[in-house]
Amino acid sequence: RLRPSSHAGRVRGAAEVTKRLRRLMDEGWDIACVRFPLSPELRAIEDRTVPPEMLSDIPASLGLPYRDFGAGEYSTADGSHLTWGASLAFSRTLSVWLIEEAGWRGPGVAARTER
Repeated sequence: RLRPSSHAGRVRGAAEVTKRLRRLMDEGWDIACVRFPLSPELRAIEDRTVPPEMLSDIPASLGLPYRDFGAGEYSTADGSHLTWGASLAFSRTLSVWLIEEAGWRGPGVAARTER
């Protein structure tokens, strides 16, 4: 896990992200938080650097929708960038989640559903 010397920095960073998200919410932005898919190897490194619960606690504390798309379900070219086919599949999955589960109804969605 985190060294004690880096833990305080992560906590400060999480507080800053929370503050910025709250400001955007106050300005009327619709926000959904997403952890994008990675290769299992890069995900393991990320999880050692920043505990997953720290990432999920930020949107939870603000009442924002959050989805962790995990590791390994989508193929990557280099561990973090999805292949063309995987990016198409992920885009579809993400859009369905945003509309159906996160309740995201932006102007583009409204325009398409009114036709």
